[in-house]
Amino acid sequence: MDAPLRQAFEQEMASNEALAAEVAAFEDAQHIIHIAGDAAFIDSLREIEEELDAPGIRPLWRRPAFLRGAIGIAAAILLLLAGLWLFQPASSASDTLFAENFQAYPPPAKLRGQAGQDQLWESARSAYLEENYSLAASQFESLLAQGQTQHPLYLVHFYAGVSQLAQHPPRLADAIRHLLFVTAMDSDYFHPAQWYLALAFLKNGEPQKAKALLEKISEESSYRKKAVDALLEELGGFQESP
Repeated sequence: MDAPLRQAFEQEMASNEALAAEVAAFEDAQHIIHIAGDAAFIDSLREIEEELDAPGIRPLWRRPAFLRGAIGIAAAILLLLAGLWLFQPASSASDTLFAENFQAYPPPAKLRGQAGQDQLWESARSAYLEENYSLAASQFESLLAQGQTQHPLYLVHFYAGVSQLAQHPPRLADAIRHLLFVTAMDSDYFHPAQWYLALAFLKNGEPQKAKALLEKISEESSYRKKAVDALLEELGGFQESP
């Protein structure tokens, strides 16, 4: 606001008590918002309450409307802050836990055997090693579509699933499909697949499914025991996303 407008506005406030009261209420609200979240916020509310209880001060329900509005704003801010803290959406918390726990599995071993065999596997492996997970996923998918590879199907499905999960954003439906295939059979990748499947369910907003898988890992093996137990503790109070 430039100087002439400010001067005219101040003159109007001087002659208009209602306008002056509204401006004061707005300034009070700004001050409350500024201090919200600090320890001083509670002290400020207490000071207001003490002022209202002081001799000569009318009861709250008889105070001017602008003051009631300022206190109402303060109460609303306090409730909003409490709500944001206590009722953080499960999906947001799930995303955070996924990000904290996801790390791509070590790359598959280099193919042994005759040179030139399973070139698509080697290409997919190289892409995975270079963290080009989109390309790796595509090439692992191509291996499965061709049905011709020297490697066990569960191994190709496993790396296809992890590659889908490692993308930004993760391709959850494809990741879950591949990892479910691995968990349907006995192999050295059974528990790792359960771990990544649990993370996929977590990212997908299904913490109870994730928790059930983590409990199985904890009961049946020592795979990533510290991480599994810590994540189980975090998931203790989670609810499914709507």
